Amino acid sequence: MGQDRLTGARAFASLIAGLAALLCAACGDEAHHSVDPASEEVQVQIPTREGRATMRSGPQVAPRLPLGFTIVPNARVVHATDVKRADRKGSLVALESGDSPVELARFYRQEAEAAGLAISYSLGDEGRQTLVGEGAKGRSFSLSARREGDLTRAELFVSDGLQR
Repeated sequence: MGQDRLTGARAFASLIAGLAALLCAACGDEAHHSVDPASEEVQVQIPTREGRATMRSGPQVAPRLPLGFTIVPNARVVHATDVKRADRKGSLVALESGDSPVELARFYRQEAEAAGLAISYSLGDEGRQTLVGEGAKGRSFSLSARREGDLTRAELFVSDGLQR
């Protein structure tokens, strides 16, 4: 099981690195990316009309969740990707928790509502939960959580207008 988790994290890091390389190739010489083999962290800087967009991604990246969101207590961050473009930010976090998907959904529903996001989609049962919330100025979040044995694995995305 531990090896499966490690393999999954490496596959995710490889995917991010591949996407970063494609993005850099599309932007020309001004885009830069690097991969730290020891930490598996990928860093990308891409020129935009608004300045530089930056991305940090890896299993040791500490997530910088916007809009006041936090990591649910007692969860373990498996992988994080933070993106910043001008004054807009976004973060994608893969995490594991002993809490049920229902408990995670309850926690992040409260965080979304505190951030002024309205829940626009909610679906699930005891073993799976999906939430999507939206707010003004392109602010949004999504949570996908599923129970696997004794753990809940989840992906959380929070954006402070990154999509606009």
